[in-house]
Amino acid sequence: MRRAGSRTVLLGTLATAAALAPAAHARTCDATAIIASHHGAAPRLAGHRLRNGDRVPPGGLVTVRARARARLRIGAASVSARGARLAAACARRQGLLVLLDRGTVLVRGPATVLTRNARVRPAARPARFAVIRDARRRRTTARTAGAPLLVAATAPPRTTVSAALRGQSAVVDRGAQPRLDVWPFAPPAGLRRARRSDRLPAWDADGAACSVGCRPFVRRPAWPLRPFHAQHALRAGIDELRPSGFHVGIDIQAGERQRVFALQDGFAHVIARGTVDERVRVGDFLYWHVRHRVREGQRVVALRTVLGRLVHNARHLHLSELRGGRYLNPLRRGGRVLAPWGDTLAPVIARPRRTPTGFAVRVFDPQSFTARVGYLTPVLAPAAVAFRLDGGPLRFALRATHGLAHGLVGTIFAPDAHRPGWDCFAHRLVCRPDWDYRLLTLPIPFARRLTVYAWDWAGNASVLASALRGRAVLPA
Repeated sequence: MRRAGSRTVLLGTLATAAALAPAAHARTCDATAIIASHHGAAPRLAGHRLRNGDRVPPGGLVTVRARARARLRIGAASVSARGARLAAACARRQGLLVLLDRGTVLVRGPATVLTRNARVRPAARPARFAVIRDARRRRTTARTAGAPLLVAATAPPRTTVSAALRGQSAVVDRGAQPRLDVWPFAPPAGLRRARRSDRLPAWDADGAACSVGCRPFVRRPAWPLRPFHAQHALRAGIDELRPSGFHVGIDIQAGERQRVFALQDGFAHVIARGTVDERVRVGDFLYWHVRHRVREGQRVVALRTVLGRLVHNARHLHLSELRGGRYLNPLRRGGRVLAPWGDTLAPVIARPRRTPTGFAVRVFDPQSFTARVGYLTPVLAPAAVAFRLDGGPLRFALRATHGLAHGLVGTIFAPDAHRPGWDCFAHRLVCRPDWDYRLLTLPIPFARRLTVYAWDWAGNASVLASALRGRAVLPA
C-alpha cells in the first residue's frame, strides 16, 4: 500500500482492535498520547522531532531510533519503546491501544498491543491485563506477572490467547479464560475467592492429632536443598494420586543430581538401597530418590552433612514426615519447618458434572511461586474439597491433613483422575495432572444448588456455585 494511505490503515486497524480486544478495563483515558519522556535521539512523528509533553494524534506513527527510548502515556497506561515504530490511540474500555510495527515495547497498565514482527515484554508488575496481537500469525498473546491471570477477561471468539507467568506460557481456548500450559482447564465464569459470608471452617481443623501444630525441632526453618533460606517450587503435595495409592509426602523441584541435606541433627538410616526409591531417614524426615553418601548410623548435622545426590532424572526431592508411624503433611499450619514458603493463588474449580453415582468435580491449585528445572512447575492437587447442597451442612470430599489409607483412593478420586508420571517430568517441559474428585455417591435429594469449595495448602479458598436443573449441572 502507498505511504499516503498508511495512516488510514493504522487508524482502521486500531478501530478493529478496539472491537476485538477483551473488555477487561473500565478505566477511561485521554484521546491522545503524550510523550512523557525520551532518552537519546528524539522520537519523530511524520519526520518532525517530538519533545517531552508533545501530544500524538490517534494513529500517529511514532518512530524511535534503535539506541533511543521513548515513553508514551495515555491515562493510567504507558508504553516504553526502543528501536520501534508504533502508533497509539485510546480505547475507552481497553485503555492504551498500540500498533507496533517493529522494535521492542514495555507495557505498563491497561493496554492492548497489536504487533507485526516485534517483541513485546510485560512490565515487572503490570497493573492490568495486556493483550498483544500478531497480525501475521493471527494470534493474540497475553502477558501478566501473577494473579491477574485468574481475573483476566474472557477472550473474544475466534482468537487464541497465550500468556506468560514467570516464564511459563499458556493457551486459552476460544471464548474461554486464559490458562497456563500446565493448567488442565481454564477457570469457569462464576469462580470466586471465599468470603466470610461463606461460613467456612479452617480446612485442616478436623480434630485429628498433628493435623496442625506438632512442629519438629530444627535449629532454623529451612529447605533441604540449596539455597536453604529461599523458597523452592513444589511439584506435588501429600495425598495426590499415585499407582500405589496416595502420595505420602511432598515433592520439591530440584536440579539434576542436586545435593540433599538434612533438616534435623541425628543419625542416618539408609532404606531401599540401589533403587530409584532409595531414601535416607534422619529424625522425623525421609528423603527419597537420594543416592546416599552417608553410612548407616552416621552422625548427621543439619544443613551441613550431605546425605547424597538425587538419582538421575529425578529432578525433585520427595520429602516425607513421620510421627508415630503416620505420614504427616509437611506444609501443615503451625508445624511447617520449610521456610520461606507462601502461595497467593487460590484453587481453580471446574463445573461439577453428573456421574452414574452422583457428582464429580475437577480441581487444581495453581502456584504463585514457580521454577523451571527441565520442566515447568505443575499445578498441585487441592488440600481439601467440600460441598453444600442448597444451604445445608458442609461436607468434605477430601481433607488431606494426613497420609490417607490407600484403600480410600476409589472413594475420593473419580476414575478419570490422572497424574503425569516419572517419564513425563524426566523428558518433557509441560506435564499436566488432572485431579478429579467424587462429591456424592448417593442419590441427590431435592436440591436446587450445588456449591463446591476448595482449599490449597496455604489456606486460600475458592467457591463455585452451580444450579441443579434436570439432568445437567448449569451455571448458577
